[in-house]
Amino acid sequence: MKSFVALAFATCMAGSLARAAEPVHEFECDTPAGHFSYWSQTLKPGKVKVAGTLEISDKRQHERWNPTMTALFVADPKGSFGLQVYSLKSQADVWFLRITEPDRQDEEPFAMIPGDTTSIPFSLAFTKDGTLEVTAAGKTARATVKGFKPGKIRFSCSTGDFLFKDITIRK
Repeated sequence: MKSFVALAFATCMAGSLARAAEPVHEFECDTPAGHFSYWSQTLKPGKVKVAGTLEISDKRQHERWNPTMTALFVADPKGSFGLQVYSLKSQADVWFLRITEPDRQDEEPFAMIPGDTTSIPFSLAFTKDGTLEVTAAGKTARATVKGFKPGKIRFSCSTGDFLFKDITIRK
């Protein structure tokens, strides 16, 4: 009986250690108005889930560029597919959340949240059939692009000081 308890304990600890060893990423994205920055990581083919938190420290003003943060799956040359969080100069009291799709610029936001929000939990889950499920600030949307096979995950920002925090990438 003691050996069974010891084996069960060791099995539980090994599972906990495997989860604890999962890499957690952070990307400080602090850009002047009218500039952008990004960080990317190569992915293996197949389904993948990315989760983390967007922290907003400062929205900056520019005549042409809006404060924007993105978490995108990238498939060259097909384009990108993911979450975009942005604010407009004419509506600075709101953050818009939308799914971006390859070869489209007209996607409507799936949600709006208060412009004074400073922390946005998010996740992106991509399946083998090309379906993307995005959840941000408790709001969820889905879209499908047939034949889309991401080769990278890319985080980017423009015209503000943002932090992509506690990012996990599960394949």
